Amino acid sequence: VMGRDWVPVCATLGFLAIGTWIYVRRKKQRRDAVNDDPKHDEQEVYMHEDKLSNIEHIFDNENKMISSEQLNSLLKGILFVQEMNKYNKIDHFYKAFPLKYRFLFMRGNDEDEIIFQGSTAENLAIYDISEIENPEGHWHQLRWFREFDYDVMHIKKTEVIDEDTEYFDTMCDIMKEKKLDLNGWKRAKFCKHDEEPLVMMRLPDNNDEHGIMPEHVGIIQPACNKCIKSKEAQYKKTTEYQGRVAFVKSPGNFWMEFYYQCYKRPIEEKLEDSGHSCEPYFSSGEDYNRYGDLCWKCRELNSTTVEHDGATSEIFLDKVVNAGPSVMFRFYMNHEGKPQTGLPLFNDPGVSTIDVDNIPALNFPLLDWSHWALLLRSVGIQNIPEKLKLRWPYECHEFSKPVSQSRWPSLELKHKVMLGGCHIVPRMPRKLGEKGPKTWLRLFKHQLVSVPVWRISFSLSEKLLVDDFSMAQRKCFLLLKILLKALAVDINTELEEELGDAKFARFKVSGFLLKHTMFWAIEEVDIDEWRMNNLHGCILHVLGKLQRFLKDKCVPHYFFGKRKNLLHGDLVENTEQERSLLDGKCKMMLDGIGRLQNNKYLLDMVIACTNNEHLLDFQWNQKTSLFSERLSMSFMELVKTVRYGRGNLTLRLIEHYKVMIQLIEFAPRKYGTGVNREFLEFLTNELNILSQESDSLKTLDEMERQNKQQLFTKMKRTREANPMEIKKYDLASSIIMPDRSRLAQSTKITGETSWG
Repeated sequence: VMGRDWVPVCATLGFLAIGTWIYVRRKKQRRDAVNDDPKHDEQEVYMHEDKLSNIEHIFDNENKMISSEQLNSLLKGILFVQEMNKYNKIDHFYKAFPLKYRFLFMRGNDEDEIIFQGSTAENLAIYDISEIENPEGHWHQLRWFREFDYDVMHIKKTEVIDEDTEYFDTMCDIMKEKKLDLNGWKRAKFCKHDEEPLVMMRLPDNNDEHGIMPEHVGIIQPACNKCIKSKEAQYKKTTEYQGRVAFVKSPGNFWMEFYYQCYKRPIEEKLEDSGHSCEPYFSSGEDYNRYGDLCWKCRELNSTTVEHDGATSEIFLDKVVNAGPSVMFRFYMNHEGKPQTGLPLFNDPGVSTIDVDNIPALNFPLLDWSHWALLLRSVGIQNIPEKLKLRWPYECHEFSKPVSQSRWPSLELKHKVMLGGCHIVPRMPRKLGEKGPKTWLRLFKHQLVSVPVWRISFSLSEKLLVDDFSMAQRKCFLLLKILLKALAVDINTELEEELGDAKFARFKVSGFLLKHTMFWAIEEVDIDEWRMNNLHGCILHVLGKLQRFLKDKCVPHYFFGKRKNLLHGDLVENTEQERSLLDGKCKMMLDGIGRLQNNKYLLDMVIACTNNEHLLDFQWNQKTSLFSERLSMSFMELVKTVRYGRGNLTLRLIEHYKVMIQLIEFAPRKYGTGVNREFLEFLTNELNILSQESDSLKTLDEMERQNKQQLFTKMKRTREANPMEIKKYDLASSIIMPDRSRLAQSTKITGETSWG
């Protein structure tokens, strides 16, 4: 039919058929070769272990029970970065290399004191670092992206005095000295104007009933008629305080002052010709530069080059996000030269991000705690002055009063915490159930989402308590942190599948809530319970404590006690809608915690943590070159031994310990410095016991318990031999607190209330 055209058509079809057959055959050969590779098989099993775990909920041939002993073996086998290195906290490296990190962290005035806070300062962070597959395609050729940030508090040198004690005492002395009557007080010719101190006003106790938290305070600056007629006064809010005019110190204005100091901008007179174009105040619509990207001129002004040990780091500021009381920075650092394995900012060659959250703050006023000093001296604590002033609120006197069942924290640790003091920071309050960031300041709209308030911050106090955690307590907290995140992923995925696009409350247990629950649990649980071979029991202790709190619908603040419920928002309205939201929140959290108390479900969450690259730190992330394949594969074998009963658990644990020891001793210090000798000694001792004992898993826990009990017995004998030690705990509950109402009445200048 086609005539002479049929020859080329048939030839073409023949060549296509032969080519297809060759391609399919070679593809099958490659697939068979890969499947025969045992290493590839192990990786495939590991990658899909979480899918197998979900299948086992439906079909489980073995129906095998998981014991606490087996779970302890698995939990000990999860190696965190904190356990590898001797030093991980950013404080240590800032002191060791101040010139290198000053550009990153020293913002505001040079006179400001900086305090590192949050999980990176407490050494409780999950150091998740992602690697960009194609750095050349990124705008800044980014290679490393940190999923965590550094929180820095900038303490201003401005002194704040207390309303009830220092201010009234000083003013009464002035009135007596100058023989002033009430009219003379109101005219205030003795005013120092801008040099007048800031006065902190505490919230009267009866305001707790109105939903205002005890952590909120007010700050004013006394003034006179001359002050309010100045040019600066038109931008300040005034009020009448004890019959005298005063300026209200606004948290928003305090933050704005810090915002304009924290990074360089072109000179205002030259803005039009400077190339500067990133200020959010320009009239380009309310969404103009909402992500805080800096223009090339600001990047140029906020950059530096640091040389250190034969390497060069070029650092520049790329992004500034206005977040109410904090200013969030994103830096880019291009490191060239040899890797600096002794520094925590991950100085491998390439470009990496560094996120810093800057918060301005004021020191809390010095209050008279001579009664506390009397107690400390009476129990033999040295170098305590007779008159002791501390930056510690009287509302937190319960922290210094009782002795807990476990005798933690000790009087010495409590004194260290109170000596460190607390601070006053600006805050954007949020009610229970309100959506959106707590601290978002919409500069482009020239208005705040909510009215800013002053809040007492205990970040330094929490940091000092966490520093006293034992090795088992720190590991328990880190495990709970990742397990609750894995639980949140599981529950929220179920809700999304069930409800689709409908709005629903997502499951979440914040690290702040978990930390305060941990403090309460350590107070309650005996010290010998916190063992590395009892990690499962430790986790159940903390979850049980949180469960009891949730049943009471109250998680007390560790320093304020039940006066502040951490489940509430910053302001409490006590309406029917709020009570309903609180009930739903507690019910959801109780359901999630109940799941983790099941051994088999807990095992599923352990596997989920190791399979999710964002739940554990970088050495477990398979998508980066930082991935420790030996550690991951060894842990996978340990999981299969526990889950399916394949092989001897003791032998498998011995092999995994060897991998962990080698990694701690010889792995390069990717994040931190020094070898963690304490943890290394623990692993070595356990390895020796496992190699010698027949029933070694039980022996591990028994020997650790005996060591704990021997240490506790030795401490008890020391106390009994020293009468002052006994007296220390007998007197700890007899502290007499000053009567605030009596102080206020005795020093009151006028008949008005101080908060009013």
